[in-house]
Amino acid sequence: MKATDIVRSVFVFLIPSLSAFLGQGAGAQTITFLNAWGSFGSNTNQFISPQGAAVNNSTGRVYVTDFSNHRIERFSADGTFDMTWGSGGSGNGQFNNPWGIAINQTTGDVYVVDSGDNRIQQFDANGVFIRAWGGLGTANGKFTTPSAIAINQTTGDVYVTEEANNRVQRFDKNGVYISQWGSSGTGNGQFDAPDGIAIHPTTGDVYVSQKNASRIQHFGAAGNYLSQWGSWGTGDGQFEWALGMATDSAGRLYVADGLNNRVQIFDANGTFLAKFGSNGNGDGKFNTLFDIAVTPSGLGYIADKGNNRAQRFQITFPAPPPLPPNPSVTVGGKKNFVTSKSKLMLKGSASDTNGTLARVEVKVGRTAYKPATGKETWSFKASLLAGKNTILVRAVDGNGSASAPVKVIVTRK
Repeated sequence: MKATDIVRSVFVFLIPSLSAFLGQGAGAQTITFLNAWGSFGSNTNQFISPQGAAVNNSTGRVYVTDFSNHRIERFSADGTFDMTWGSGGSGNGQFNNPWGIAINQTTGDVYVVDSGDNRIQQFDANGVFIRAWGGLGTANGKFTTPSAIAINQTTGDVYVTEEANNRVQRFDKNGVYISQWGSSGTGNGQFDAPDGIAIHPTTGDVYVSQKNASRIQHFGAAGNYLSQWGSWGTGDGQFEWALGMATDSAGRLYVADGLNNRVQIFDANGTFLAKFGSNGNGDGKFNTLFDIAVTPSGLGYIADKGNNRAQRFQITFPAPPPLPPNPSVTVGGKKNFVTSKSKLMLKGSASDTNGTLARVEVKVGRTAYKPATGKETWSFKASLLAGKNTILVRAVDGNGSASAPVKVIVTRK
């Protein structure tokens, strides 16, 4: 039997247990279990407490931090073992409990949080050592129990959370210190064991999860506090150990809700969208899941720490509905005035949210609408009668929908 047939038969057999496969929340999104791999041990394709996951969007290769085996394992997109590197120690390419992992999608470089050695190590896509930075301490660029890592894919900046120092540090792609924020506490911008971090792909906003405080905080790219959500509990938007996080190409945020053994999905503003998973060791179930990575095509890879395995899901959200026709128009100058002239040159601009602007039309008094010259920038020479003239200007899109007219009243002496 082919592997695809096995996956298909497993999915069909387990359909009655819908909670493991279908996201619960707003919309018609679906979360489908595809396959799992790994078991307890130190051989290839085995783990002892896998804690971090990342995926190279170009190659599809998946990287998992094998925490207690002090190594990185790499797999193909379907979970087939590819290679491994690392061993216990403090030398270049060695690890002491590797935790978070992130990939620069432009260069393919792999950044690993070497937690026990209190440093970041940078490798190329094949595990060749490039550089390391950090060391134990509280000074700029030093770490005490660094945990999670994320990369701004536009700037290349690297963000690292520290569980013990309760802060976020920001570096350039070569490890040069830029800035930091945070302190111990429960106030805005403070942390209690920050263990997850993710970057919005468009805005560069930073999301930080907190294991002990069970909340998500939302910051600007420079660390300015914006908002937060979450509390301890099992309800939607609540957490019991908010851990690793990821964002997808639409800016949705995926949070590993560790002790609740589920993934929760939110929009960029913290609105709950969906959830999947429950406690256990069956397909689509978790035992202290610790991290998640999501590809632009919606493949989700989860480090299922307590079960010593990785799981793969297809996460599908419905395409957003097309924007409704919404042409708009502006008219320059005064909208109510007196003139002695018999001709009036009207000018303005127009636009349409669907990009299908067809024309601008002008109606003078009781005459029919007539097309103006131009579209995005338009003009129209109107003939005025003696007395009050009511002029209406509207924009029309390719579907024939018209904007609300702009009224100009001109009185000709």
